[in-house]
Amino acid sequence: YVQSDDFYIDKEKQMVIITDQMKNQALTYDLNTYQHLSTIDLPFYFDSYIQLPDKSFVWYRLLGFKETRDEYYIRITDSTYQNSAYFLEAPFTTSLGLFNGTFYERAEQMHFYMPFSPVVYEVTSQEIKPVYNISFRKHKFPPVDYMRSIVADGATYYDKELLHSGYLAAYSISETDNIITIAYLVDNKMNVDIYNKKDKKSYQNPE
Repeated sequence: YVQSDDFYIDKEKQMVIITDQMKNQALTYDLNTYQHLSTIDLPFYFDSYIQLPDKSFVWYRLLGFKETRDEYYIRITDSTYQNSAYFLEAPFTTSLGLFNGTFYERAEQMHFYMPFSPVVYEVTSQEIKPVYNISFRKHKFPPVDYMRSIVADGATYYDKELLHSGYLAAYSISETDNIITIAYLVDNKMNVDIYNKKDKKSYQNPE
């Protein structure tokens, strides 16, 4: 491989699957002997992915997956990377981004969130459903028309403009059974908010 960006361990089959974004491949190795078992050329590009308990894969791409005339951020395939289903229609797509969409697992449930949207989704092989809608105090995400205009001017301008635009440029989430921690970037400054799920109270760092 050229650039191993992620991996998944299949405990049942005792295999590890490593994805290579540069070559757009999935490489499978024996977990005990480390012997190379197979290399599959993926039929699409992606930014991040996760494998679900039923062995299906969920793929994300900010540039979008094209299905007929529509584009979607999420593509779900079976364990052979075939039989695709598409979710989350994409009103704005780009290869540029300060931060990409992220999958995470909590309490045996898979979740997903992406830049420029306050929604956190629960992910299964059958559906993507919203579970949280995050409030960032007074801060707002950039409008689609604004994003299209700065993307047209290239990567260097995009990063510089977005970081100092006053809009929410990027964020990340960490979740436990009791706490949700959100770090987000506005005007090149990091803010951190904590939400206690038990007492339903938010704790914010001063701006």
